[in-house]
Amino acid sequence: MEVEVTRGIDCSEQDEYYYECDLFRFTSSGVTLNARSYTDSAEEVHFLSIEEGRRKRSIAEADFNLPLWSDAVQHLRESGKKSINWLSDCGYKPI
Repeated sequence: MEVEVTRGIDCSEQDEYYYECDLFRFTSSGVTLNARSYTDSAEEVHFLSIEEGRRKRSIAEADFNLPLWSDAVQHLRESGKKSINWLSDCGYKPI
């Protein structure tokens, strides 16, 4: 599994909000999981989407069975993330 972490900014055009975040990309065998952790709540992380080749889509519960999923979750826990969530069709849900 390859892990890429970059610092990002989440902000509005009208300066209504401004957040710094760490963006995680976990990649293996042509599949990538994308996650985000805001720096002001560093113990929390959210899985946002999955990419298969060039196709980006929402995460489905069936994706929890992927070896990449368990490896990514383990990596995040070992990095100090205590609250791990995923973006479902109904909003954020805990893992």
